[in-house]
Amino acid sequence: MDLINKVQLENSGADVSAAALFKDTSDLPKGEINYGNIFDIYKFDNTLYRVRVTGAELKAYMEWSAECYNQWVPGDINISFDPEYPGYLYDMFAGVDYEIDLSQPKGQRIKNVMFHGAPLQDDQTLTLAVNNYRYSSALKSQGLVSGKKEWESSNSIRDMIVAYFAEHSPVAPEVDNNWKIVGVDLQETNPDRATLIALVNQGKIDAPYSKSLNLNDPAVQEILNDKSNAALRNWNRVKMFFTTK
Repeated sequence: MDLINKVQLENSGADVSAAALFKDTSDLPKGEINYGNIFDIYKFDNTLYRVRVTGAELKAYMEWSAECYNQWVPGDINISFDPEYPGYLYDMFAGVDYEIDLSQPKGQRIKNVMFHGAPLQDDQTLTLAVNNYRYSSALKSQGLVSGKKEWESSNSIRDMIVAYFAEHSPVAPEVDNNWKIVGVDLQETNPDRATLIALVNQGKIDAPYSKSLNLNDPAVQEILNDKSNAALRNWNRVKMFFTTK
């Protein structure tokens, strides 16, 4: 994602860039990169827009994106995602530093947005690089920004990525760590958490995605306290019932 946003910033000359991962399994393996690999991380032929926005509008856009997460509650050992929001709606931003407080409800999660080392002011103006689909399907349709595009690329973002590899190969991964999730305690040193993770890794419990595993959940406690695995078998029967119904 840092690579895509870097390419968008360089080609648009914008202050800030936003991009999403279109599928969760996208990856760039070490070794030779071909067009198929680029297609895997950017499968649509979107073009790139540069749009003038205010600080308040950018924050509203960021809040819209952060709605993809479920709110964290005490006892959750992992972060989960609202099943009503497909992953391609989750945009990550470059050019600003920010925090996402998942202890807060939707609309109140974006904190400490910094631009060039200073807090981003609501009345501050800056330019945003965003693909044409997100601009029309979210920024305008949701009323998140009022500005019109002031520039559009003549080629696709995917072609920009291809050109970047052609010019800079070999390319090494670079991560700027400009954003982080706060407001959560995943109890990483709790042995009960380690037990649940082991059960997930063994395929005995599905990897949680749309709902967190919560140590305060009676069903989870039953699994942790039952050495016979009867609770685990019951857990899977209940899950299967709701899945097949």
